Amino acid sequence: MNTTDAAVAVVTGGGSGIGAAVAHALSARGDRVAIADIDIESAAAVARTLDPTGSRATAVHFDVTDERSVLSGIADITSRWGRIDTLVNAAGIADSDIAERLSLDTWNRVLATNLTGTFLASRAVLPVMRQVGGGAVVTIASIAAKRISYNGGVAYTAAKAGVLGLTRHLAFEAAVDQVRVNAVCPGPTETPLMADLDPEVVAARKASVPLGRLALPSDIAEAVLFLSSPGSVMITGEALDVDGGSLLAWYDIETYFNRRGGRP
Repeated sequence: MNTTDAAVAVVTGGGSGIGAAVAHALSARGDRVAIADIDIESAAAVARTLDPTGSRATAVHFDVTDERSVLSGIADITSRWGRIDTLVNAAGIADSDIAERLSLDTWNRVLATNLTGTFLASRAVLPVMRQVGGGAVVTIASIAAKRISYNGGVAYTAAKAGVLGLTRHLAFEAAVDQVRVNAVCPGPTETPLMADLDPEVVAARKASVPLGRLALPSDIAEAVLFLSSPGSVMITGEALDVDGGSLLAWYDIETYFNRRGGRP
């Protein structure tokens, strides 16, 4: 077991999008980074860009919906580097339908990944962080948790709202062990999910941001760096909006149902 003092960060969903940007930012800070993703090839590609030698970055197969996979992945990382100081819960998926058309299978899959997956990964790292005297858990939520998602769907909104409740409760429970638990709530962000949307949708998203542009994954990563740094040592149980002011005057645009093919 390697028990050197260099900090260790685990990023679920680190193989792409916001998770990959977070992994790059943590690595640039000097952390050793485990890219934990169900897509091991994508995770490995990110790890190679961070450190081709594998000494400071590694890929771990990690299915956040499977408790055994989560426990095995956390055990592998702990065995490799002897500690975990930061967990970033970035794994997530979205649905894109209104409630009356949403299948139960889709509902269950979105909740399992975004909410239950966050719970399983967070629970698994708490005893590891306790052993090293504390740590930071940061979850990528969404401003949808504070209103609704007009490009995702009902399951996404419910899951992300649940993430904020989970964040508050875990922050209370983990404080005795000096583990801080916070969330970042991105607004419209340029991710692969955004690239798949209709141009009309993307234009509407940009128009909803008072600062005049979509966020970049690196913008979200900067917030994660802060919440996992000594600079936020007295911050826990919070949900930090990184949305360019989108929540200041958001409203449900008239094309909501049109974008989903109309009402049932």
